[in-house]
Amino acid sequence: MYPIFSISLLDPSPLSQPNPTKLSADKKSVVCGGSKRLKHTLKIKEGKVRQSRRFCIDCYKSCVSSFGSRIAKNKAKKVASYCFECPGQPHYCLECFNKCHRYF
Repeated sequence: MYPIFSISLLDPSPLSQPNPTKLSADKKSVVCGGSKRLKHTLKIKEGKVRQSRRFCIDCYKSCVSSFGSRIAKNKAKKVASYCFECPGQPHYCLECFNKCHRYF
């Protein structure tokens, strides 16, 4: 009634554990076996938003370079969202977060 299938292994080496880091000769790139890159996420500070709002660091930097620090304080966005995984947990608006954290 049902066909019978048989599987035979000729070379057991391809089924062994892969090397965690392997260098491809033709493409010259490193392939990590099974590990995923840490994805940064945008989080919102808990508590009162009025107390936790800070300047978006990228908006502030670009305004300072264009207008100076006095005008930058008025023009830069104030946000309550920050990147938890970055050192120092900098505050970012959504636009600047996507610009600084590109995943290819």
